[in-house]
Amino acid sequence: MSARPARLSKVAIGLSGLAIALWIPAAVALLRPAPAEVIPAGEARTPLPVLPAEREVIREVMRENLRALHGIQAALGRGDAAAAAALAREAAEAPGPGRRAPGLRERLPEGWLSLGKQVHRGYRALARDLEGGASERSALEGLAEVSAACVSCHASFRLVTSGSHPGED
Repeated sequence: MSARPARLSKVAIGLSGLAIALWIPAAVALLRPAPAEVIPAGEARTPLPVLPAEREVIREVMRENLRALHGIQAALGRGDAAAAAALAREAAEAPGPGRRAPGLRERLPEGWLSLGKQVHRGYRALARDLEGGASERSALEGLAEVSAACVSCHASFRLVTSGSHPGED
């Protein structure tokens, strides 16, 4: 019976060694400072410094806009202008990131705010047009205006996550 406990002891020691061997690289990775942001050559977009929580708010708003654009397109594709209008109206009334993250609006550049307003105005106009019986072509043109503001914003700005607000470093 003494061989069995000795074998179990060797297994326990082996497992302990394996756990330590796996834990050390994970601990080193966690303690290593985050790499500095690498900016690709030719990057012309304006950096927009935001806190990690603000970045998540902004990204959620962008995902909501993508879902709205998709939903409107799908509704138009199946000929349901009423559903497309309702989705456009809902998107128009949704608060932007500047209203969801305290203090963010005051730090957003005017160009960013202007494009955000353009998105909301575009959704509002699209909803109004659809409710008024707009043609499919007119609805698609309205959708193109909304998505053009999204494309312009992504071409103009890039989020840069920082640990503090600008000026507090």
